[in-house]
Amino acid sequence: MIKEVSFFILGFLLILFASVFIESRGQGEVRASAPHQMGGYAWSANVGWVSMSCENEDTCGAVDYGVDLASDGTLSGYAWNNNIGWVSFNESELTGCPSGTCRAWVDSVTGTMYGWARVCAGSANGNCTGGDRTDGWDGWISLNGPTYGIEIVLNQDDPQNKIFEGYAWGDAVVGWLQFNGYAGSEVNINQPVCSVNAVCEPGIGEDTLSCPSDCISASFSLEKSNNLDITFVADKPEVSSRTTISATPEGAFTDTITLSIDSVKDPSNQLVDPETLGMTFTFSDSTLEYLGGGDYATSTLYVDITSVLTEGNYTVTVEGSGGTPTLNRLLDVTLGAKVLETKFEEF
Repeated sequence: MIKEVSFFILGFLLILFASVFIESRGQGEVRASAPHQMGGYAWSANVGWVSMSCENEDTCGAVDYGVDLASDGTLSGYAWNNNIGWVSFNESELTGCPSGTCRAWVDSVTGTMYGWARVCAGSANGNCTGGDRTDGWDGWISLNGPTYGIEIVLNQDDPQNKIFEGYAWGDAVVGWLQFNGYAGSEVNINQPVCSVNAVCEPGIGEDTLSCPSDCISASFSLEKSNNLDITFVADKPEVSSRTTISATPEGAFTDTITLSIDSVKDPSNQLVDPETLGMTFTFSDSTLEYLGGGDYATSTLYVDITSVLTEGNYTVTVEGSGGTPTLNRLLDVTLGAKVLETKFEEF
């Protein structure tokens, strides 16, 4: 257990280590081109705030540093703390970690962080090289353990952005490192990141990340074979014609797609309750499964109607949902309703 007085000595030594680190690396190696994918601060009760980007304090002009998240989930770059100096997420500086996979990375499906980071002052040379120090502190920070961890979640205050939530463990010196210490200062993704199910186009809602040109787009679209029509004779219930719903994957998308009816609009373009109109929609299969080779299974849609509809074109919106995080795609199908009048002839 490190005594409180040792922190004062440690703080002084770490300032020296940080200076040595910057000089030994040179600005070209310490720097990672701004802007950086990650921003905000992690919090340690022992050493204070750990900044994930120079953009936090607008100091990139003097020292450009930050932590970045690649499309394959790999973390890289440096974070900074005024008391312990540089914290490295670079795979090349994480060899020899205490256990497991040393690389710091985020699972693009679950959003969970794994691996290790390292306070460079904990190394023998003070710059993440030369093995461990001899006083018992090695600077290692575990990003995932049996009872703790960090994951990406939606920012409830700003649903268009995502934050990191949870704790890492830095042993006696750093202690618990909380990635969502205080609202508004959480470690966040402040620049677009392409993950397995990122949508690489702007302005489509909560599942949208505006991605670099070399991103891996993974999405899907829905198509129909034709529109629906139904003809009523007298006051009899009727069944519509059928249409085939299909899906086309984009990029690496292979997840199961669940189909449902999102909404129905009448001929005047007003939302209506399908149950009130006596409509019952049926999919031959409520899910579309990936078959391989870029092909999905299809599903047939039709509607039973127990009440005679007003003539005109109704808009039936089909929703397809799939992926992690969930992607939602909509498809409009026109339902054309006709009513035939029954004529009686006198004999």
